[in-house]
Amino acid sequence: MNKEEAKKQFGKNLKELRLKMNMSQDELAKKIGYKGRSAINKIETGVNDMPRETVIRCAEALGVSPIELFKETVEIEDTESATDNDRLIKFGNYIKALREAEGLSQEELAIKSGFAGRAAISAIEKGKNYISIEKLPELAFALNTTPGNLVNVLAEVKEESLTAGLTPESIIKLRSYADYLRSSQNQET
Repeated sequence: MNKEEAKKQFGKNLKELRLKMNMSQDELAKKIGYKGRSAINKIETGVNDMPRETVIRCAEALGVSPIELFKETVEIEDTESATDNDRLIKFGNYIKALREAEGLSQEELAIKSGFAGRAAISAIEKGKNYISIEKLPELAFALNTTPGNLVNVLAEVKEESLTAGLTPESIIKLRSYADYLRSSQNQET
């Protein structure tokens, strides 16, 4: 997806979320500090970009995570024949999109989520490193999402990839934690 297509998709997402909240362009504009509906219209039609800091204010005004505004703006291959590596890259792309939506650098995310440094976040985003179950909640909260959301994305990665090298006890712990997060997320909705 090129930049122009991504802007149009972002605009489409913005419009859908705004309408879902029964909010006019003018109302949204005022809530995020714009003078009028013209700026919102230009963003929704893909003419203009929205600055990162405004994306966060806009998401708050719409009652959603910033990543909701970026849905489908990152191309991710999702086929039945995808390899484990493809799935890890998909998860990495998702983490990167969340990070960018929050306006964080890799270094800032590493600090905020307790990772060793920028290189650790980079490796996750490139699909080269797995994330441990212990780090999942910290990463989720740093990205302004729920651990359950990340678990659901991880569920698309074959279990063998996630559990490679883990002891049977750790696998049971991982499954129990994932079940807990899913049930907690279901209770929130």
